[in-house]
Amino acid sequence: MFFKFGIIFAIATVALARPEPEHVDFLSDEYIEHLNSLKTTWKAGRNFDRDTPMEQIRGLMGARLEIPAEMASRIPVVKHDHISDENIPENFDARKQWPNCKSIQQIRDQGSCGSCWAFGAVEAISDRICIASGQKTQVEISAEDLLTCCKSCGYGCRGGYPPMAWDYWVQSGLVSGGLYHDKNTCRPYTIEPCEHHVEHGSRPKCTGFVNTPACVRQCQSGYNGTYEQDRHYGQSAYHVHHDVQDIQKEIMTHGPVEATFLVYADFLSYKSGIYQRQTNSMVSGHAIKILGWGVENGTPYWLCANSWNTDWGEAGYFRVLRGRNEVSIESQIYAETIAANVTDVSINQIEDFLSDKFIDLLNQLNSTWKAGRNFDPKVTAKNLKCLQGSIEETMEEYQPKIRNRRQSIINEYLPDFFDARQKWPLCRTISLIPNQGQYCSSCWAVGVVQAINDRICIGSNQKINVEISAQDLLTCCKECTNNGEGCQGGFPSRGWRYWVTNGLVTGGQHGDTSTCQPMTIPPMNLATFIPYLQEPYIIPTPVCQQQCVNGKNYFKDKYYGLHYYRVSSDEQSIRREIFHHGPVEAHYRVYADFHHYKTGVYQHLLGTESVGHSIKIIGWGIENGIPYWLCANSWTPLWGGMGGFFKILRGQNHCGIESQVYGGWPRL
Repeated sequence: MFFKFGIIFAIATVALARPEPEHVDFLSDEYIEHLNSLKTTWKAGRNFDRDTPMEQIRGLMGARLEIPAEMASRIPVVKHDHISDENIPENFDARKQWPNCKSIQQIRDQGSCGSCWAFGAVEAISDRICIASGQKTQVEISAEDLLTCCKSCGYGCRGGYPPMAWDYWVQSGLVSGGLYHDKNTCRPYTIEPCEHHVEHGSRPKCTGFVNTPACVRQCQSGYNGTYEQDRHYGQSAYHVHHDVQDIQKEIMTHGPVEATFLVYADFLSYKSGIYQRQTNSMVSGHAIKILGWGVENGTPYWLCANSWNTDWGEAGYFRVLRGRNEVSIESQIYAETIAANVTDVSINQIEDFLSDKFIDLLNQLNSTWKAGRNFDPKVTAKNLKCLQGSIEETMEEYQPKIRNRRQSIINEYLPDFFDARQKWPLCRTISLIPNQGQYCSSCWAVGVVQAINDRICIGSNQKINVEISAQDLLTCCKECTNNGEGCQGGFPSRGWRYWVTNGLVTGGQHGDTSTCQPMTIPPMNLATFIPYLQEPYIIPTPVCQQQCVNGKNYFKDKYYGLHYYRVSSDEQSIRREIFHHGPVEAHYRVYADFHHYKTGVYQHLLGTESVGHSIKIIGWGIENGIPYWLCANSWTPLWGGMGGFFKILRGQNHCGIESQVYGGWPRL
């Protein structure tokens, strides 16, 4: 199943009223003369030799525009309603706005490879790192690293999916890498530049297309630094809403964006001016960088940077009609946020993230949240990994369907503030902060049952208050894990599936003998958190016991789900789901700084990624103008400064919090 921008693309594929010559040779002098005779807003001229095979030209355009649903759902749509349209200038050029960011002014050359999807991403990322650092950090992010190592992005030199490039940057990071033979970066581009266009260009003529180079996770010889040390990470990736004003606000606030568009045959002859399509013959999809906008002779335009070297177009740039989704240029716009106020990306390599120095540094950044000590500084990073353990689902057979809503529900009003504890006050489990246990990566199971508890109560009109057993799920669902060891992490989606197919018994906290299977793993005490020293620093998973400690019949004690599903990753869908049906489980990425959260709206600032974690989202709100999700953690009520709850940035898929959200209905 594919997520298609059908309505938007229809604008770009409407037949032209102006007739075309029959049996057109789009690379002929006659066709170029025909284009110029139309006296439109742009000039045509020869770029490609007349005998250049169309397959070779098409090979330069590697942006896959039909995005599979599972990819599209990973990247939420972001609007900028909080910025007034009145603040948008008539003309904007990122090169002038941030003159000390050298990457904004750079035109790269993708060579004989359909790597435009990777170039569009890393060019915008490079710009945004510089902008976020106050124009102090100059870095060229490696197109080579993205092109060769991101296997989920597509087909390398044969094309790729731009949204997955941005997702990869957030999840896996990218090293530095400049132009061909650049000695000052970790992984420069290894594909030689060549002349795609003019007959007497400044580069050797392209002769064909190359295979995708191998993924080499090490820096070139002579570079000062290792591959791991050189990695740079994004904070959150998103798809900018296709409204023109939203795109403008994104660029003027955070910097250039990557955009995809449909290339038509006349674009091959573009030389200057504001491009508007004059043919119905489509060639392929292409990805570029938008860095500004303006108006020329009454015609609004986007200012774009191509990756076909500086001999093409307006010294490597081109302009295209703005405001009408010309050639679908406004349909797929991708961007991400950089850690706020971080002026030196290398600061992310601080190793002693449990030190007072690290905590002090977090508070010096004047972000939207406050840090403080939650764990003893003697605890190691390896020990803290046992607090997480949520594994992202990649196997399609285990991925539940995304729940779709009627249009009438989609457009319904939702409040600015919502707390499930207030809407369903008789459901005691909504207010419960669990203790996932010492030395066991059981968050994936605890997150599942915590949301199930709430939904059983809500589904019963607040009459049934029950605690479902995390122990039962953790120990008995072998398919929920990679190796049958639930304490070494598991897949939340499979936990929901197990509830529907196998059922789960009751089970409270450690020592609760009133339920069938309470947690047997000793509870975590943050004040006396003693490191578990035996590899892999996690205790063995308890044995699955199909019997109750309270004497009840195990099989009669079970509660079943009617069905389960994945909630669409856009913010509105998640809010609607919580508002109508109750809290949801969410998977997200934990970074080093999150361990020190106390109050405020969390945004990742410093430190590398730890592992995945599962929590429960119970509501949302706005604090000092910052939208947030209200979440329940499973690290005891002593963690943080909100009794075990925390707030995290909402609407930008921060740390992937909106990518994998699950819910279900109980069978009552």
